[in-house]
Amino acid sequence: MALITPEEVSSIAFVNSLDPALVLPVFISSAQTKYIVPIVTQAVIDEIISNPSDFITLTDEYIKPYLAFCIKYSFYNQLLTETDTFPTSDDQRSAALQEVLSIMEVLRDLLKTYLNDNIFESPVVETKPSVAGIFLSSSKPAAVSSDPNTDVASTLNAASVATLSDADTLNFIQFTTGLLRKISWSNIKSTLKSIFDQLYAPVDHDHGDTISAVTDGLLNLDATDGVLTVAPFPTKPVPAPDYAYFRNSNGVIPTSSKPLVLEGMLSASKFTGYNATYPPVEAISSGYSNPAAKFNGGVVCQANNGVPVLLLQHFASGTGGVEAILLQITRNISGTLSQNKPVININDDPESPNVTGELLKATIDSILRVNLNPRVPDGSSAVAYMLDTRNSLVNAAAKLLSIRNQGVEKLSLSASGTLSVTSLTVNGQAGVSGSFTSADGKTITVTNGIISSII
Repeated sequence: MALITPEEVSSIAFVNSLDPALVLPVFISSAQTKYIVPIVTQAVIDEIISNPSDFITLTDEYIKPYLAFCIKYSFYNQLLTETDTFPTSDDQRSAALQEVLSIMEVLRDLLKTYLNDNIFESPVVETKPSVAGIFLSSSKPAAVSSDPNTDVASTLNAASVATLSDADTLNFIQFTTGLLRKISWSNIKSTLKSIFDQLYAPVDHDHGDTISAVTDGLLNLDATDGVLTVAPFPTKPVPAPDYAYFRNSNGVIPTSSKPLVLEGMLSASKFTGYNATYPPVEAISSGYSNPAAKFNGGVVCQANNGVPVLLLQHFASGTGGVEAILLQITRNISGTLSQNKPVININDDPESPNVTGELLKATIDSILRVNLNPRVPDGSSAVAYMLDTRNSLVNAAAKLLSIRNQGVEKLSLSASGTLSVTSLTVNGQAGVSGSFTSADGKTITVTNGIISSII
């Protein structure tokens, strides 16, 4: 049986009028069981229910006031959450709960005193409840005060929010002793750091401790199982190179996986060589069929004075046949895509008017064989476009030049110097015949537009 009604809870514990329907029966029974029974005892409660007129003072002046505020404390958070009756901030809510706890503490002490003086034959000596050695009493020096019959969670939940500083302490129950202990926030951070230092490297760590231990600059990169490890060479290459050297997996080339993959834009990376002899990046296939380097996307090559922007070299020795294409350009556009761009575009448009030099030149066996120089200075030895062969062509059918229209030859220059043109048009007329003398004194005969002889 309930010792108080919802209407009495509203009138006793709330300043503003509260709808009694909000005070559910379960709130009353729970608070009565938790707060009243341990103090009044079930035996006395049974007497009150059987003979209510004998206990009017106890019930109306002591039990009901204390029980009303216990009920308010029990469902106060739920009341604020489910209704907008008392809209408050978190700080206001915490302060209100502290006020309720303070009133409960006073009313509880008054109830105990009345019971000891008028109901119980001998005063009840209360044993203060404790958790791991800490007493939940009303004599706390701090502003927060809790009901000794409430649980630790309620007390801790009612505490205000604050930020930890290094000197602040937190309580914990020591496993070995079962007693309450405390530890500073500074010690907690230090303990966590010692744990994480064994698992992760600091943000500013550059593995300098590993690299500094390598006196000869030789490092071994091992990417086994997707984990990259860096260590000195267990077996050094002979002869040892005089530059920083990296090798994957002790020189064993994996057959089913890539030894090292760099994916994405390395905007913070910079490879610098100190002269033309030592390039900052060198990719060597070492005779393997796979390419030494592969770029999917654009590649920008830049160089300073005296250094080639792009240098392609092929080195081979011995007696075996080794073939290599230094440069291969392939355009493969499928489907219905359209393209109106050159395969090779040379844009030589310097700002300085003093720039000279060939647009394209090729040297074979240390002898200049191809020279395209649109900027050649005028003079008796000036040659704008020169094409040469490495070996002498003497066969009568050999040609130095052949110009064709979709496979049909229209103009050719034989190895002996004979120029042949399929047709010749002068002033709009085709098939002209005649002869003329060249600058070197030779007579050139043309019959029906075709050069028939040069004498």
